[in-house]
Amino acid sequence: MTLTLLTLALSLPAAPAPAPKMERPKGLAPRVVMIELGDEGKLKILEIASRMVQVQKVVTAKTADGKERQVTRTVMVPVFQQMIRTVDLDGVRVFGVNGKKIETKEVRKQLAKPMPALVSVDGNPVDPFYLRVAREGTLVLVIPPQTGIPGGNVKIMPAPKLPPLPRENAPKLPPLPREK
Repeated sequence: MTLTLLTLALSLPAAPAPAPKMERPKGLAPRVVMIELGDEGKLKILEIASRMVQVQKVVTAKTADGKERQVTRTVMVPVFQQMIRTVDLDGVRVFGVNGKKIETKEVRKQLAKPMPALVSVDGNPVDPFYLRVAREGTLVLVIPPQTGIPGGNVKIMPAPKLPPLPRENAPKLPPLPREK
């Protein structure tokens, strides 16, 4: 009887292990940047930043009497710029995706050529939740918050020139009726 029960118990499939609980991130997502060793051993951080600018745009709109007219509207559009920050490598804490600290001497060896990296946006270590998507060998930088303040060691590349929109032919129209 005991042997039968033991055989039966071993032949039945085991209950599946409970799925690991998905933790929510506790911090902000890091930025993906390109880093390289610059002049005098400083760290150059290249990133693309966006900002919103107002642009005049000519659109076709219906007036209260049902006619179509060309009107000029002001809209917000994103403009992307390349920013280059230079920081002293000795003031930066560098980690691997496993969370272990990497010494400055080892970082200098790895930066023989430019490479992608993750940068903390708030000066705190990056939450492990985000590090799960980075591949092994990716450097994770934690830069003190006061480093990289515009007007100091940040160089912003000029935004691309947008062609001017025609305004001279735009007729003056009464405001459009509001939808009910």
